[in-house]
Amino acid sequence: MSRLTVEETAKWLLERDGFLILTHVRPDGDTVGCAAGLCTALRERCKTARVLPNTELTEIYRPFVEGLLAPEGYAPDTVVAVDMAARRLVTVTAIVLFGRRPLVECGVR
Repeated sequence: MSRLTVEETAKWLLERDGFLILTHVRPDGDTVGCAAGLCTALRERCKTARVLPNTELTEIYRPFVEGLLAPEGYAPDTVVAVDMAARRLVTVTAIVLFGRRPLVECGVR
């Protein structure tokens, strides 16, 4: 796994576009807040960014991602997972969309 500093992570994000942000199974406030915050921050930097709809999202957290969800058929260039400590937390929706596509893991130190 690559370890990036905060500065390296910011550079990596700013060099890319067409983001799809993934939340984990049984999304809680941490993953929803991270996804909404990252999506909003990228958009403020004129990036295209969307959050992958999560069928397990509850009504409590739905308002935080209103207007940020990817429409059906959205084709991202860059996929980022937030608040995901293990691959087993990837949603079925993401697995169906990306199949066995390799995941790049980047931890921030």
